[in-house]
Amino acid sequence: MKKRDYILIIIVVLVAVSGILLNSFSGPNFVGENHIVIYQGEEVYRKAAIDEDQNIVIQENDHYNEIEINNNTVRMKNSNCKNQDCVNQRAMKAENIEQRILQNWIICLPNQVSIEFIKSKQSN
Repeated sequence: MKKRDYILIIIVVLVAVSGILLNSFSGPNFVGENHIVIYQGEEVYRKAAIDEDQNIVIQENDHYNEIEINNNTVRMKNSNCKNQDCVNQRAMKAENIEQRILQNWIICLPNQVSIEFIKSKQSN
């Protein structure tokens, strides 16, 4: 093997290791737990466990959304969008996502805020 081959191997190994480390330290890890992922536009805004009651407020320019997590359920509590479809959707929980029209999603199109319910394998 030539010197360039060794350099290439070292670079590949460093990239792989840095990817693993970055993934390990990039935020909460909810493996095996029901949780939500909140998106603002196409970006992940936040991840949150649903076993911890909390309100999450997203305010960007003139857009406002308030997400409520209570008793292992998630709902869009408030929004300043005109149509209020996101607020009028049923709350999500592990037991009802199969019956919901949007299943594991609550979406506020005007404000570009989406909530994805990630169901643990144990809840199936």
